[in-house]
Amino acid sequence: AEEWLGQGREEEKTRERDGLPVGMTVIEDASRFYAAEGYHQKYWEKWRVRLGSAVALLAVASGALGPILPDNDPDLAQRVETLANGVFVAGGILALLERQLDAKVVEMQ
Repeated sequence: AEEWLGQGREEEKTRERDGLPVGMTVIEDASRFYAAEGYHQKYWEKWRVRLGSAVALLAVASGALGPILPDNDPDLAQRVETLANGVFVAGGILALLERQLDAKVVEMQ
């Protein structure tokens, strides 16, 4: 373990002309590199739309549309809120499925 810990560390050398210390880094061959899983690609582009939609759905499910829905159908508000809850849960399930289905790890050359 001590040998492994010492690998790649800077070695302390001195210049011959003035004796000042010079740090030198050992450059090693490149190791394997893996691309991130597909669901990590363009992460913010996908998730900012999803997060905005989730906030809007939660607002609707919490009754935010109540004041603008017509009063002649009292069950309409409840149906709209239930639909918003269902779409929100379905979106969460789809996000989890994306992680499972797109979890392939690819080694880069």
